Amino acid sequence: MICTILIISYTNHLRTQLGEGAFAVVKKVTQKKTGDVYAVKIINRSSLNRDLEMNLKEEIKLLSEMNHDHIMCLHNVYVTLNEYHLVTEFLEGGELFDRIVAKDTYTESEARDVCKILFDALNYMAEKRVAHRDLKPENLLLQYKTSDSEI
Repeated sequence: MICTILIISYTNHLRTQLGEGAFAVVKKVTQKKTGDVYAVKIINRSSLNRDLEMNLKEEIKLLSEMNHDHIMCLHNVYVTLNEYHLVTEFLEGGELFDRIVAKDTYTESEARDVCKILFDALNYMAEKRVAHRDLKPENLLLQYKTSDSEI
């Protein structure tokens, strides 16, 4: 039933894949009813052992409790027999790492702007007693293609 809702509610953007990791693939989707664009992280349950699945459930719980302009919003979670589908806001700018590498120069003021935003988000998380544990430019996403600092 949940799987049916997911298929009916969202449509793939020509199977646009945004990223891939050891346990998951991220795809761009559109909600049919509203036309809103989201990212869906699809995690294969068979690739998770019991501890990893418990960690994922804790991550889902924590992410659903976050409410900050610079922390990715988790909109929905669908669980099927074979997969978890985490529907999140779509951040069109891509990875901060890729943007830095693509630029000829990355200025001190650009780095400062990113750090201010990052430290604000980390402070919010610390107040909620949450730690990220894997901070690196590859895990920081830019909100827009036109901005080098809005993460």
